[in-house]
This record gives sequence, C-alpha cells and structure tokens, in this order.
Amino acid sequence: MEKIEFVKMNPNKNATIIVLNDYPREKYVLLSKELMRMESVYGEQVGFVETSTDPQAYCRLHMMGGEFCANAVASLCSYLAYEENVKVGEKKQCKIEVSGSENLIECETRRLSKGYRARITMPLPSEIREESITYGGQNIKFGIVEYSGVCQGIVHDEQQGEQSKTLAHYILHHGLAEGYATKGVTLFSNKSQSISPLIFVKETNTEIWENSCGIASASLAAYQAYKQREDITLNIAQPSGDYVCAQATYDNGFIQRVTIEEDVFLSAMGTAFI
Repeated sequence: MEKIEFVKMNPNKNATIIVLNDYPREKYVLLSKELMRMESVYGEQVGFVETSTDPQAYCRLHMMGGEFCANAVASLCSYLAYEENVKVGEKKQCKIEVSGSENLIECETRRLSKGYRARITMPLPSEIREESITYGGQNIKFGIVEYSGVCQGIVHDEQQGEQSKTLAHYILHHGLAEGYATKGVTLFSNKSQSISPLIFVKETNTEIWENSCGIASASLAAYQAYKQREDITLNIAQPSGDYVCAQATYDNGFIQRVTIEEDVFLSAMGTAFI
C-alpha cells in the first residue's frame, strides 16, 4: 500500500491534485489514475513536486503525462504561498521548472481574504496557424496554437452544445496530429466570451471536458492577438462559471508574452492510500 501526501487545489473548479512526497517517474501514470478516481481523492489532473536542478527555480512540477499545465502551476504556487503563511494583500513571487516548458515559469501569487490570486507567465507558442477539416459534408476552419509538446485547436462556436462537442471530439482525434503530450480543442463563443475546453493527455490516455483550463485560455488570447495583430486582454468565462484573465502581447508578427490570472482555493490536504 502506498501512502501519498497530497494537496488538492481548486483553480476555478478545475480540481488539481499535487503530490508532495517523492516517487519514481515510472509510477506517475499509475498513481495519477488511482488518485483521479471518484472513490479516491478525485481530480482532473495530477502533478508531482520534484527538486529542480536549476538554481533559479524554487522547485520542479512534473505533470502526470509530462505535459505542461497552467492550472497546476497556479495551484502549486498558491500552495507555496499558503505554506509560507503569506498574509492577506501580500504576494509571493517565484520561478518554477515545469514539465512541457523549456523555460522557467514565473509565478506571482497574492493572498486574498479567501483564497489566492495567481498570475502565470505562459510558455510562448512555437506556431499559430489556421487549418480546416471536412466534417458532415462541410469544410470546418479552426485555429492551431502549437507549443513544445502541446497543441490547442480553437473552434469558433456560439452554441457549445452536444453537436459542437461531437465536432470538437472529431477534430481532437482527426484534425490534430499525434505525438503531443497533451492536445485539446477549445470551443469559443465570441458573444459570451466563454470557452468549453476538451483536453487529452496521451500518457494517461485521459480525455476530459475541463471545468477550467489555463492553456486553453492562454491559447485563445494568443490566437486572437495574432489574428488581430495587436495586444489583447480577454476575461474568459470558464465552464465552471468563473473567469480567467488572459493577456497576449503582439509585436512585429510574433507573440511576445502571454499571461493568465485566476483565483485558486485550497480544497483539501492529507494522506491518500493506494
């Protein structure tokens, strides 16, 4: 029986489990699948805290499938602020080494009267482009935002109903290339400024309509800034009913900086038995 020390965080109801004790990486997938089960801790994703070899990094966060996860970074940074007993109105700043990112991730967490407000500087896209796919006899256009090991499809859709979700599932498996640690399709309503993000993690073979998604929100901001050729700030409604503020800076044909900002709450901490 494994005794797993964990903290469960709630970034906009995107239940995130952070494992605090050391395990070999070859166990991450099995442990994650067990922890995510309804009868266990239950969550939408799992990250593992490791010691970083980079002297500038506070620590390393390695996700269950080796992917990058913005909400998990926000969760870990908020937990670190909790551990250091950051007072209301005060901030904690640090850099985290994260799986799926070639650069350290800058984090700033401010203590609120209830919970924390986390701002994350995101990895920059390696490419932004438009693609199309034939579906139901129609030619469907969608955006592609690529990162190292991550690919996000952006589909403009004002309905976000079951038919739209079926389309998103089709694009996920037929319109996006294989080989990414994580790939997803985000349905976006321009009218309501809301998203429905579908995320697939290859290593764990898990596919989830997430309650909130940082990388989807950041990718949407980067995609819109690239298309409009200007800086952009979006307050994006998540399926949970909460909001993520995503900002993208555009200059001379390139996205120069992307950040997201969101509220994070501590849900539970303790020991899980597997």
